[in-house]
Amino acid sequence: MLLDNGDPQDLWREYAASAEDDRVPFARRLGIHALAKLAPTQDSELLNLEAGAGSFAIAASTVVRRVVAVEDWPSEFSKLEARTSKMPNVVLVRAASDALPFRNERFSRAMCAIAGDIRLERGRLFRELRRVLSSDGNAAVVVWSEVHRASEQPSADLGWPRGQLEQAGLRVDDISGISWELESPCIADFERTREAWVRTRLDPRRAEILQRLDGAFAEAGDHDRPVQLRLNAAIYVVSPVHYREAPS
Repeated sequence: MLLDNGDPQDLWREYAASAEDDRVPFARRLGIHALAKLAPTQDSELLNLEAGAGSFAIAASTVVRRVVAVEDWPSEFSKLEARTSKMPNVVLVRAASDALPFRNERFSRAMCAIAGDIRLERGRLFRELRRVLSSDGNAAVVVWSEVHRASEQPSADLGWPRGQLEQAGLRVDDISGISWELESPCIADFERTREAWVRTRLDPRRAEILQRLDGAFAEAGDHDRPVQLRLNAAIYVVSPVHYREAPS
């Protein structure tokens, strides 16, 4: 497991500041790590599946000729448009990632991020990834978890995608684990930020609940105690399996 070094309090501030902007925690950092694994050339055309708010696409736009960012959710697509509007080499496509409007073997590099906390059937997405990936290409599938207390076992299983990747005809060439150690100034700040991660805006009713939560923590004497936190992720580097033709 690679520890992405940094001051725990600075890392918390970075995490908290981006909580309302991107559904993937430390998306920019994860994108940079994933790109280092893929080693694309300047002439590469990179596909970013489930691009979300665009952090991966933005990171990739500085090192490849063209990024094709695919997103289907309206709210995420709006963020993606706003953040990449002045980037001419980022092309946006509104489409579902399990039904891509591209020809076979179109891309030499690809990236996507999926949540490890919710185990879903992603076979169709992975089969589409394999279909549009060139025979000599590779892709980085980033599996991320929610932030959790360092003293607790994480709820996310970062290993479950492997079986689905292999069943889709993708060979797992490398798996790299990454971990961040953070320190929230108090438990109330931690809970508030975690809520913001789920909802892009706090409505008045939710804000009132959090205000009561702050009071409960203060009464318990935990309000001003720092909270040690951890966030884990895994990067799967995959490439297409080449099936031999059956003998006649």
